[in-house]
Amino acid sequence: MSWRKLAIVQLVQKVFKKEDKRGLGQKEEETLIEKEAASVSEDNKQSASGQALLKSEQKKSDKEQENKTETIENISKTKTEKKPKKVKTVQKKESKPKIKTDKKEGSKKPQKENKTPSKKELKLKLYHDDIKKHLGSVDDDFLEIIVKNLGPSIYRKDAESVACGDPKELERVKNNFLVKKLQMPKDDKEALDKAVNEVCEKLKGVRTKYRATFYYMLAKNLKKESMLS
Repeated sequence: MSWRKLAIVQLVQKVFKKEDKRGLGQKEEETLIEKEAASVSEDNKQSASGQALLKSEQKKSDKEQENKTETIENISKTKTEKKPKKVKTVQKKESKPKIKTDKKEGSKKPQKENKTPSKKELKLKLYHDDIKKHLGSVDDDFLEIIVKNLGPSIYRKDAESVACGDPKELERVKNNFLVKKLQMPKDDKEALDKAVNEVCEKLKGVRTKYRATFYYMLAKNLKKESMLS
């Protein structure tokens, strides 16, 4: 029941009480009515202020309840929403495959070529240029065969050249080269002398007649290259 209805009920009750009071005078009745009306208004005021106070207290309690629920919800969220722990991933280092090196002959590194020419190569070049100067062309393969047959004599200065003015030197050429190497008949002195004289005539005026050049020309003139190879 609202405070307005309560006030009306109280007023009606008091009116009925007033009618029952027949022995009172008119002035007493008026004063009684005024007092009753004042008490009703006072009651109404008190009830109105009480209602307002109740409403304000209700609002406060509602707000406090809301705040409590919010804090509880926040606490529950923080507990449930925990950050996941970071899992450290360890990366294994890739092991490089070991390369086996074969120690066989084929796996050896090629040695650097020696740029410095050997003594033999220098001699071959010297004889090549000398023969080319006299004949115009050189058979290098056959020249190497001549040098091989001469052996270490090419490295001795006194044995490296031939002296056409020395009869003993010419006899050594006939016996050691024409007879032994080219297999010409020892008794055919005319053929031996002719072969040697032709080469000496060809090299006439040349100060140094290299033995390799001299033997090369003898074999070529007699067409006996096959005897040495």
